[in-house]
Amino acid sequence: MGAPGSSSVRSILLYFVAIFIGGSLIAPQLHGLVQWLSGFLGFLEDIADDPFRRYVTRCWMVIAIALLWWFLKSSGIKSWKEAGVADRSRLRGELALGFLIGFGSLAIIALIAWAAGARTWHFDHEASRYAKHFINASLAAVIVGFIEELAFRGGLYSSLRKATPIWAATLLSSAVYAIVHFFERADITEVHWYSGLALIPRMLKGFVDLEMLVPGFFNLTIAGAILAIAFQKTGRLWVSMGIHAGWIFWLKSYGFFTLPAEGTSEWLWGTRKLIDGWLALGILAPSLWVVHRYLGKGDATQNATGEDHPEDPADH
Repeated sequence: MGAPGSSSVRSILLYFVAIFIGGSLIAPQLHGLVQWLSGFLGFLEDIADDPFRRYVTRCWMVIAIALLWWFLKSSGIKSWKEAGVADRSRLRGELALGFLIGFGSLAIIALIAWAAGARTWHFDHEASRYAKHFINASLAAVIVGFIEELAFRGGLYSSLRKATPIWAATLLSSAVYAIVHFFERADITEVHWYSGLALIPRMLKGFVDLEMLVPGFFNLTIAGAILAIAFQKTGRLWVSMGIHAGWIFWLKSYGFFTLPAEGTSEWLWGTRKLIDGWLALGILAPSLWVVHRYLGKGDATQNATGEDHPEDPADH
């Protein structure tokens, strides 16, 4: 028999290899297919004009969804309840609470940046663009919040929690979450069969840029920890999904509704990404403490998968 947790680690590695390597190999084929079909199907012309990186990230998302249930089961998560999708009587209330936490925390960052003159409001879009933006941002918030919480908290965090203490599972799952979300907007002009793989190191260039790495990567790690703690405290993913959805809505909207003021420091105030500056660290870090201190503790002596364990000192 393997060591405890070895099957979970193997499942985690296989899942992410399938997403990033498999998706990167499929993306050029999908890109070529869409280019060819757009010559016959006019509605595909806009998609055909999308930058290649979007084909790559969409393939990653599709594979992540397709393999999600396999990943949960192979990680030892035997039911949706263990993955945190349980007690739907609390669904609306906890989703609403989470959304308020997520939306409110990033709203504070946006308002401080605006009050300090680092960003200016931008409302000069055509009327039709507002409706389109709201629909796209709302859909992204719901879909990404649901899928990523199932994968990172319901799957990754829960599987790590079976073999490690709460603090280790929180730190490791949050670091992986940060790495996955630390991709930069890079692109490739000529698409070959290997272009998806070649794009990955370009998208990770932020790891050699100190101003991008610090505090951007740490902000994302703290964000992951907030989501993991919300799951651990309640034993359900509803609050985490709500927080995540609130964040996604802001991340999709910040660059749409605001513009940077000339001469301001992006390292301090952040870019259109909102959470990559020192200001965001000053808001996310207290938010982590608030969630840990005040969010309902759920089953204090149970991990998020519902297995009984002695009470962990790190949970206090």
